[in-house]
Amino acid sequence: MRTTDPLLSATRIGRFGKHSIYFPSRKNIIQLTCNSVLEADYCINLEHDETVVKYTTCLDPIKVAIADKEYSYTPDFLVDTREEQFYVEVKPDFKNINNRLKEKLEAAKRLLDQTATPLRFADVLGIRRGFIFLNKKFLYLNSFNVTSDEYEHCLGTLESLKLPLSLNTLISAPLNLSQRALYKAIFENKVSIHLNKQFRLDTLIYRSQCHMS
Repeated sequence: MRTTDPLLSATRIGRFGKHSIYFPSRKNIIQLTCNSVLEADYCINLEHDETVVKYTTCLDPIKVAIADKEYSYTPDFLVDTREEQFYVEVKPDFKNINNRLKEKLEAAKRLLDQTATPLRFADVLGIRRGFIFLNKKFLYLNSFNVTSDEYEHCLGTLESLKLPLSLNTLISAPLNLSQRALYKAIFENKVSIHLNKQFRLDTLIYRSQCHMS
């Protein structure tokens, strides 16, 4: 049967509302609400991380105590991997946040780190790591609308070829592989590229289970 990606209409990072960005998550098969572009970029990394099973935004607030007063704190993400669960706070730079927020984050970390679900921090330097991130983002956002038949044909053809071959060779005659299906195969680690180099037509596609750095 010819079926399409469950997020067929999600061909961009999402749409912008007054305060929110809606990220099309294939891993969760829903659109997730993010409060910034940086949070949406963090989702790209979670989608690419094979150890991540699922992740959630729009969490319930947690009560934390600061100087005998109770405050509400809401983490940005709850992430479930194959081995652990943890909360994540995303900020461009944790060195440049106001003292009130800093105190709240410190209190939340002290509290949550004593539980089975600790709190971790993710900043812009950790999220947007040069070409590695740019390539992942390009591959993800350009690999929607792939039908099951289209993807199976791409994977079957790749399996029959002697790799490495360049991107240009794979998408040109006589192979004419679907670019979006090939991008999905690379993002999902069915084949590999050197992620730390600019993705171009002459990029070599390897038969490997691990993305090369």
